[in-house]
Amino acid sequence: MPDLTALAAELGAGVVERIFINLARRTPPQALRVFGPRLVPTFNYFQTALVLAGMDYLDAGDVAGIADALVSRHGYTSRRLGYSLDDLVRRKLLTPHAARRAGVALRRAKLLPRVRPQPAVERLRDWARDVRARRRPPVPRAALDYGTVFDTFPNLARARAVEGKP
Repeated sequence: MPDLTALAAELGAGVVERIFINLARRTPPQALRVFGPRLVPTFNYFQTALVLAGMDYLDAGDVAGIADALVSRHGYTSRRLGYSLDDLVRRKLLTPHAARRAGVALRRAKLLPRVRPQPAVERLRDWARDVRARRRPPVPRAALDYGTVFDTFPNLARARAVEGKP
């Protein structure tokens, strides 16, 4: 069996773009900021799908399929889906342009309620912001300060001490 460290070295740095965590216990997302921008706290898999669509890993049809499964199998409503979408835009995990793109597909599938159309000028502004954001060079990621992480999450530090890990 190949050594995992050797395989990771072959891939190089920066392979993991995002780490998604489902907030099943309703932890406030801002409490997890200490872990850096790579960690994406979401409240449901619809939000995870929306962020992946915003990164161009899923298309709007995939997002609509996930939303449809949540509605038909798990009792989600169009209002709850709308709140989830708005929450991502508010937390700046999804650009308004990407949200609008997903919203169009979701409305066509009758998974989100119809809304008053946004003026073309506002749609163009959102699109331009999205393009500018994609063109910006990536912000260098600072190394995590694990002392701060352990201070913020004392149970994590205690668990590691019980396991005998530094």
